[in-house]
Amino acid sequence: MSIRKSPPPPPFTNHPISSDGLDLALVNNNNKTQCSIIVDPDAMCLPKKIASEEEIEQVRNTATHLHINSTVDYTAQSTIFAYTEKKTLASSAVFPSFVVSPKYEKSMAVWGNSTIGIIAYWIHAGRQQLGRGRASRTSLIDLPVLDMEKLNSKQIEILNDAFDTMCKQKLTRIKHLYKDSTRIAIDQAVLDALGISGDLEDLRLRFCKEPHMLKGKLDHSLI
Repeated sequence: MSIRKSPPPPPFTNHPISSDGLDLALVNNNNKTQCSIIVDPDAMCLPKKIASEEEIEQVRNTATHLHINSTVDYTAQSTIFAYTEKKTLASSAVFPSFVVSPKYEKSMAVWGNSTIGIIAYWIHAGRQQLGRGRASRTSLIDLPVLDMEKLNSKQIEILNDAFDTMCKQKLTRIKHLYKDSTRIAIDQAVLDALGISGDLEDLRLRFCKEPHMLKGKLDHSLI
């Protein structure tokens, strides 16, 4: 996998979504609308008149379905990975494109929003500010993720079926994943795909009790 930096400033400018725009883009964090694995693009990237056809084409070729949140607020946001139904350009500062083979995009979106995937991100990302995670585009290249190429077709099918079932279901904020029925079902799909028995209830609770996740405050529902 790799992280794409798109779009660079010279060839495009960002504009609100409109019917006559050509290039969809995902450029903002919005915890009120980005509450499921599938999210909607929130901008249009329109080519500048001074941009060459080559520059424009280079940027358009970076559009993907799968994107990763590089500036996560665990106390307000619901997802680490976002999936757009149409190929979408992405902000390198907020939602850089996450590049894997197209046949693994859905399964990666499921794994990345499971408790295991979120903890892998949380460990890897900076934790200088309570309740938040920051990961540069460069550091995301080394993010530990499930190696989809090592899975067989049945394992990928389980993850893809989970995506199709739950991709539009609302997820609670990450800090509340211990009581999120959709997240629990995602976790179970990941365990089933990996052939692991049991559940992740204890792991979810321990993670959500982390002082960093609670911003140093006590959540009485976790006691």
